Amino acid sequence: MQNNCPQLDLAREDLMEMEGLLCEQLSSFLSFSGHALYFPTSRAPEEPQLLTRERRLLLPLRRNDSQLGVFMLHGVKAREARPLLPFLPAILALGLENLARAKAMRTDAVTGLATEQALFAHMENAAERLRAYLEEPGAEESGPAPLHWLCMGLVLLRLSNGQSVVRRGGHAFAEKYFRSLADACREALPSDVLAARVGRWEMALLFPASGRGACHKLARAALSRMEAVRMPYPVVQKAVRPRLCAGHALYPQDMRGTELHLAMYDQARLCMDRARLAADVAGQEADGADAVESRIMPFARILQEGGMVLESLPLGRLRLSIGRQAKAREGMRFALWGRGDGSSPRYKGELVLLHTRDTDSVAEVLHLVDITCQPEVGDRLTLLGETPVLSPDLDEHDLTGALGPIAGAAAAAVRGRGEGGALAQAGPQPECAGGLCGHGDFLNRFAQEAERRSRFTLCLLRLEPGSAETADIEGTQAASAPQDMVAENANRQGLVDTALSVWRAALEKAQGAQTDCAAVASPLAGRYGSNSLVFFHPDVEAQALVPLYEEVCGALTGQGTLAAAGLAGYPFFAVQPGRNARLRAEGAGIRPAAARPQGGGVQLASA
Repeated sequence: MQNNCPQLDLAREDLMEMEGLLCEQLSSFLSFSGHALYFPTSRAPEEPQLLTRERRLLLPLRRNDSQLGVFMLHGVKAREARPLLPFLPAILALGLENLARAKAMRTDAVTGLATEQALFAHMENAAERLRAYLEEPGAEESGPAPLHWLCMGLVLLRLSNGQSVVRRGGHAFAEKYFRSLADACREALPSDVLAARVGRWEMALLFPASGRGACHKLARAALSRMEAVRMPYPVVQKAVRPRLCAGHALYPQDMRGTELHLAMYDQARLCMDRARLAADVAGQEADGADAVESRIMPFARILQEGGMVLESLPLGRLRLSIGRQAKAREGMRFALWGRGDGSSPRYKGELVLLHTRDTDSVAEVLHLVDITCQPEVGDRLTLLGETPVLSPDLDEHDLTGALGPIAGAAAAAVRGRGEGGALAQAGPQPECAGGLCGHGDFLNRFAQEAERRSRFTLCLLRLEPGSAETADIEGTQAASAPQDMVAENANRQGLVDTALSVWRAALEKAQGAQTDCAAVASPLAGRYGSNSLVFFHPDVEAQALVPLYEEVCGALTGQGTLAAAGLAGYPFFAVQPGRNARLRAEGAGIRPAAARPQGGGVQLASA
């Protein structure tokens, strides 16, 4: 019969943890000024001893015929302690019984780990002690300063196929197996790590962390020990194959500014939710992943490489698995990766977020490398244009080993870009940095300006490095060289910077010459994918801008960059009945000259 009754055993670490509770109980019977807990290896007293001259009282702590330790009270009054000597063994036995029952109340009956409420209480108490110390550093403190709790790591470990184990072996066997996993998990844990059961098939580790690297290494070691557990099913005698994954979050680094003003009760549970979300993302790879590293996900890296395509929507839009919970926001750009012929992923193109919800988001395809290779459900995402979230103690070797081939290629490109390239940046570029808006900010500002203008022109400037033949060869090799493609996308940022400088110089020259496009309001420049720029010219016709962009394309071509520009003017509706229906359907969209520019030139889209 399965016995799930709470265990009332005590260990030395339990006495150290509940030392204050034992003092509180003894203070009801006699007064003392201090205390100490000892664990002697020999000559431990069998009975309570009163040392009158030293004003000390030695209390042996025994339970179930085993010696747990010796509790020493300082500043004891002999007149109070001497009459209690015959009753002190019973008082100590009652106190230890209370400690055992207090332990049973916050201990899971199946695994022997702490309960979820005990973990939250521990986290709240640590934060409260730290806050009190920072407010009054000179206040008396019974223990050392709790500064090591300035940063708390929360690691969540999950058995993804727990229900499958129940169906194959039954509930009793599943609980026995989960208990074995819990024993393996806490087998070599440091003393400052609190292990708790936080769900039917989940365990959590709370500890004072120095960074994400400490969380990652702890999760890796725990998963390795748990995977080494071998237990056969009771009937078929086939060993259980666990599917384990882990996610971790860091407090307070993974909390937003406004969330830090919430009560610690809510903050602790928010941190747990984020560790669970990271475990959900890690579980997406748990089925086909062999290495432990690929089944561990930090919450801060969900946005970098944890997204995937959930659904294809009309009008070239996609529903993605990342939302506001993963800190996604409108205007973010992502590289799209599909399944290649072999183990290497296939780079497909680029997306931009249009609308974010709580747990998912809607994105639009900016461009595709191969129009015949459309986005599919299950395609993966990597964030573009943001600095990767690293930790000083999480080195690059651990990082690239954990991300898999897709994100590993992206990390290699970022690393190469930061070592010697012209694109190394200290942090993410803000919207409209240097006069260049991000995609999302450009769309917002364009929508506002277009409502106030009776006419305007949009221009899309598309760029490609090298010659046309080189561009075609690179396009055919996109599926076989994902790492080169990510590096190429990073290098295209240099082309965008160069094109922006050429465009500004040409615009200043046109303004100096007092051309038709010079006496209007300043244009708005924005990003449109990794290899394109989009410009909004208010109060000017498209035909007047043709010389400007012919000069820009010519200058870029002379520098070895393939450039093509497409212009679309508003109002676009002309009194030509044979063409009005088609133009009304197409709208005033941006019309590039070709899907891939074959040389410098400007194409005018007009009615």
